[in-house]
Amino acid sequence: IDLDCVLVGYDTTTASPTGSSITGLVLTTTDGGDHWNSGHLPADFGFAYLQADVICTDASDCMAIGDTIVTNPDPCVGTPPSAPPGFDGCVSGSTTMASAVVTTTDGGATWQMRPLPSDVPLPVISGVSCASATTCWLPGTEAVPVTIGNVNDGGSALMLETTDGGSTWKRVTFTVAAGAPNPYGQSYMNIGA
Repeated sequence: IDLDCVLVGYDTTTASPTGSSITGLVLTTTDGGDHWNSGHLPADFGFAYLQADVICTDASDCMAIGDTIVTNPDPCVGTPPSAPPGFDGCVSGSTTMASAVVTTTDGGATWQMRPLPSDVPLPVISGVSCASATTCWLPGTEAVPVTIGNVNDGGSALMLETTDGGSTWKRVTFTVAAGAPNPYGQSYMNIGA
């Protein structure tokens, strides 16, 4: 029986309803949940509702995806005030949230931010999968407009791979097979968990 466990999430009493700040919490146990300890996340990292994922390859090594606040590279100009966030591929304001990655090598007690590639604008990571403590993949989308058929979208599919525990990342490329189903004209614009 494995008695080690790492839980990640956020505290609804301190989370910002406007998304202008982020919070996160980590709880760890080594005795099957009889006792829990708090882990320490980087100050500029947190988790949002349904935007948290953690995977541990052993009792010490884990990787988690969450959010960080970044400079907005493409603020909306002239977007109607009633438009939802992300309208037409842009977000109002000088800052916005993007996905971020943290790792731990001490069972969740302390976490380090792992930078994603600078040429991946506003990533939205939808999951994390690891074969080992050093080899992991992140699926999701990035703010790179794409046209598939006659449909335009503000985001495109993204897959990142690390072979050094998140210190560096490289893109995994793929080609959509000819004749693959595309019922709504928006398939292959995101890779889910």
